[in-house]
Amino acid sequence: SYALGADVSEGLENGDDSAACVLKASSGEQVAEYVGQIDDDEFGVLLWLLGRYYNNAYLGVENNVILTPIAILRNLEYDNLHYEWVWRGEPVEGRKEKIGWNTNALTRPKLITDARRGLKESTLFIRSSIILDQMSVFQRNRRGRFEHIKGAKDDAVFAWMIAIQMLEYMFVADDLRGEGLLPQRAVAEDHVGDPNLGLFAETFEEDEAEGDILSRALKRQKEENVASTMMGMGL
Repeated sequence: SYALGADVSEGLENGDDSAACVLKASSGEQVAEYVGQIDDDEFGVLLWLLGRYYNNAYLGVENNVILTPIAILRNLEYDNLHYEWVWRGEPVEGRKEKIGWNTNALTRPKLITDARRGLKESTLFIRSSIILDQMSVFQRNRRGRFEHIKGAKDDAVFAWMIAIQMLEYMFVADDLRGEGLLPQRAVAEDHVGDPNLGLFAETFEEDEAEGDILSRALKRQKEENVASTMMGMGL
């Protein structure tokens, strides 16, 4: 099983990137990432593709500002989304009816503490040069708060740290599904790649890069989503 964390950019010109990180639950190993400038709706589709590819990964999307990717995921009926939890000193004490991960004064220290502990204890394994580069400028300021230095970015770091939280909460979510407190989800075989998802079986065209297949898939899924939304509006 896999956990997927996503940090959504605020859509500002020359601003932060959107980032996603996939971790393997059994080892804490990073197996995939995305970091870049992308429209919020396309980022939602990309997360759907990434989550489905990695065995319907448990997906936590930051919900602090931009909610478009979450709305897209709901429209696409992604059924393994993280719900915002209330943190009061115990792992789980209650559930908010709000999809996504909220980084705030209570959860931010936990993000950083858990990530640092995982690295010290060698239970987490980073394979991304982008994360390592961003870590080098992710420092404690004079007020004791960890943040990137002026002019730098930390999107990949936060996506990775959110994915770490998903490793913890995914098992709680499974227990709650057993109690009927969360929607049931489709369970695929224990391997990477959903055999029912035809777009990953597409063949390369002559001189086509791997990224071009994803681009075609994103475009097609976006068109289908827009058509579905318009039908829902009676257009």
